[in-house]
Amino acid sequence: MNDILPEETGVWQNVEAHINKLFQKFGYLEIRTPLLEQTELFTGSIGNETDIVSKEIYSFLDKKGRNIALRPEATASVVRAAIENNLINRSNVQAKLYYLGPMFRYERPQGGRQRQFYQAGIEYIGEPSSKADVDVIVIANILLRDFGIQGAKTFINSVGCPDCRPGYTEKLKEYVSAISGKLCEDCQRRASTNILRIFDCKVDKCQEYINEAPRIDRHLCGECSAHLDNITESLKIFNISFEIDPRIVRGLDYYTRTVFEIKSGELGAQNAVCGGGRYDDLIKGLGGEDIPAVGMAIGLDRLISILPDHIKLAWRKKLLLYVADVSGAENNRSSEIFSRIEENKRIMSSEYYGVAMVRNFGRRRDYHLKKANILRAKYAAIIEDGRIFLRDMEKRSEEEKTVDGIISVLEKEVKDKEKA
Repeated sequence: MNDILPEETGVWQNVEAHINKLFQKFGYLEIRTPLLEQTELFTGSIGNETDIVSKEIYSFLDKKGRNIALRPEATASVVRAAIENNLINRSNVQAKLYYLGPMFRYERPQGGRQRQFYQAGIEYIGEPSSKADVDVIVIANILLRDFGIQGAKTFINSVGCPDCRPGYTEKLKEYVSAISGKLCEDCQRRASTNILRIFDCKVDKCQEYINEAPRIDRHLCGECSAHLDNITESLKIFNISFEIDPRIVRGLDYYTRTVFEIKSGELGAQNAVCGGGRYDDLIKGLGGEDIPAVGMAIGLDRLISILPDHIKLAWRKKLLLYVADVSGAENNRSSEIFSRIEENKRIMSSEYYGVAMVRNFGRRRDYHLKKANILRAKYAAIIEDGRIFLRDMEKRSEEEKTVDGIISVLEKEVKDKEKA
């Protein structure tokens, strides 16, 4: 699990702020659910044979012997909260909800994957038509576009419905049965417990056989096939780059019909930055009414790792003024500067995140200039023997100023930034 350090929190805050704004613009309202849930919420919805539940979930007994888990994903939690709080029912059938927050999975740490990771996602509840699927996929692509992510591509599939999936799984079982001895132990177990989960296998020797397995998109019923066709036709209208990938089933058992992933070539092997799909049976399965839904989640850690450098640099927090008193004697000049700035609403409301007051008597000015540079300060005010020297850290120029002179410089800086 990683710390997010001060030099990066500015980037995270800007990403989260934009996500909040975008999701709300499309009519989604934020919901915040607990990090802890009853383990059975996830075992019952995600599926016992998924890697998430069988290998990755953090679960434990609390002091009263209840089986508790750190949430490995948010959809089940959002649906549970929506049911319990009557956000969705036949008289109030549509709900558009979104979330941001940490998730937890015990998996091997690697690029873009940590055991505590962050996701943002949307859940479009109550709309059975392909329009909802398109809505979710388009918003995900808009989000990546807004963040300057180039070359992202949507991979889409259908895992069918209760009418057509059983026929496909029988075909798949026949195929797997013939090659069972060549597959890993996990795949052999999944063949008898949850056959679709063989597509989750990451073992190289299994991949060549899995790639030759029957394609589910060739065994869909008429309604599922039409649903998928409607989505792809709409994606063409939105000029979204996509590809049908029959091997995508996603690592969660609650999906029906649509599943999709958006991948970026900048992420290497673990290249999915976003994924989601339709889960028409989940709400009923968790005790609610028979209401369809579709959603998606985007990995914030992965998204931030591939942000263009110029965006990261622009979003890193920047200090307006660093103040240091190196005079070695008591005086009130630094307090006077601080007081005047605090009273100035224009300066205090600027995009810069603040003013650092430093009083390290006896420290050399070189120390403070180095510190101001680390903090990405625009200006540094060095107080020496009652005199104030204002240094432009970018231009490396310096001149003596009064407190009024410093305020004028800062006001002009903020004003110029506002015009830009």
